[in-house]
Amino acid sequence: MSRKPGHPTPGAARHSGAWQSAVLAALMAAMAAAPPDASAWGADGHRLIAEVAQTQLSAPARAEADRLMTLEPGATLASISTWADENRSASTASWHYVNLPRD
Repeated sequence: MSRKPGHPTPGAARHSGAWQSAVLAALMAAMAAAPPDASAWGADGHRLIAEVAQTQLSAPARAEADRLMTLEPGATLASISTWADENRSASTASWHYVNLPRD
């Protein structure tokens, strides 16, 4: 029996789906085995979070942030949000993070 051009053989779709599933599984396994990027949020992420956080400040917190930023003319929370990354040293490393208890 001859087939019309462009018509797949019976079962071809099943094989194609199985092949795609195998490729997807292999890609997912490779991604899981790859070491994660240690740069966390990066500078853009820090700035974005600072912009969002600034909109959520209470009135007293906003007043205090504004007061502190007068010490750095032109500074915003976003512009200073990368300071801890840019100025990290052995003596200031603990300023960059807070360890929370697991329980």
